[in-house]
Amino acid sequence: MSVDRAVRIVALLLPLLAFLSPLVYGFGEYGWDVHSFVVPRYKAPKIGVDLRFRSLSVSDSEFMLIFQVNNTGEVDLRILSFDGVVYASSGEEIGELSLVHEVDLLKASSGDLVLDLKSREMALAGLVSKLISGGRVSLSVKGIARVEVLGAVAEVPVSKSFEVDVGKSVNVL
Repeated sequence: MSVDRAVRIVALLLPLLAFLSPLVYGFGEYGWDVHSFVVPRYKAPKIGVDLRFRSLSVSDSEFMLIFQVNNTGEVDLRILSFDGVVYASSGEEIGELSLVHEVDLLKASSGDLVLDLKSREMALAGLVSKLISGGRVSLSVKGIARVEVLGAVAEVPVSKSFEVDVGKSVNVL
């Protein structure tokens, strides 16, 4: 066999090897399973929010519930709107809630979720009298938040129970 012929054979085998080597390596990585090798794997990012009550702000005739919202997920998110209802521990509806302004949360960050409370007059009078007499009231919030994640908008049910303590969590402005 001449050197010329050997060089031609190697020249023909090199492109074939360059093409087949990654395929053989890939099949080996996926346990020689053709389906796993061909179909891409997608791992959805973790999306999580932690909601903590901070305070109830009272100014003139406006009531606002302020929550600290922590983004515990792996992606940025934006809270576009919130529509919900506040209930007393007795189950009585105190009023309706709406988001004051959008909240942008980068991953692993926190911000203030400010909710405007449009209350029923009698229910609000009962809440204020309970706060004055007992100093502490248990409330719960139930509603729907519209959240934008990775360009998609989703409606997320929200349910949170908390206590309002007149000495710690009520701000009168």
